[in-house]
Amino acid sequence: MIKFLKNLPIKQKILALNLLTSAMLLIATSVTFLVGEYISKRESLLESSTTLVNVFSINSTAAVMFNDKDAAQEVLLALAVDPKVISAQIYLNDMTLFAHYSNPTVNKNVTPLPNTKQDKIVMSGKVQSIMENKQTTKELQKDYLAVSSPIIIENQVLGVMSIQIDLIQLNKSVLKKGGIAIIFLFLVFILIYFMSKYLQKLISDPIDN
Repeated sequence: MIKFLKNLPIKQKILALNLLTSAMLLIATSVTFLVGEYISKRESLLESSTTLVNVFSINSTAAVMFNDKDAAQEVLLALAVDPKVISAQIYLNDMTLFAHYSNPTVNKNVTPLPNTKQDKIVMSGKVQSIMENKQTTKELQKDYLAVSSPIIIENQVLGVMSIQIDLIQLNKSVLKKGGIAIIFLFLVFILIYFMSKYLQKLISDPIDN
């Protein structure tokens, strides 16, 4: 690259350096913006999902306490108003699946219960940790966000509420803005090219003369 620049006439050198510097600055700015936008939207999603799972864990307390599966199922069906929710589960302390909801409009399958022995050990450890710490946990997977919260009454943990949130909308939003940023970069780069071609005459022509 440096050798190539050395062999260029001074006009082309100035033009190439202007374009290279401008391109690096524009790319750095765009990447910073996109990363910041993704982090901001992800944090917002984490916050709203935490609020959602906490509200539904409170709403399902009576159903779990009185062992009313139909009532628990009705509580979970209310999640249908949020299109981002893939599925939701209510687990009892012994890892029994008490109630389950699956969004029919989302083409994703999140297994409500672990299938293999290893999966059961991992799931049991997660549920046990949630019940012991009595805190909401968030786990970011490739395609979805899993948020879990303990179901508590009078400081006693009755079970665990788990909700899976689809990340497609988040990824689509960032990709859309990335496409806009690329078009913007292309247009600005063309503008910089013609401006550099015009302005370099003020520097290179007197030097050539």
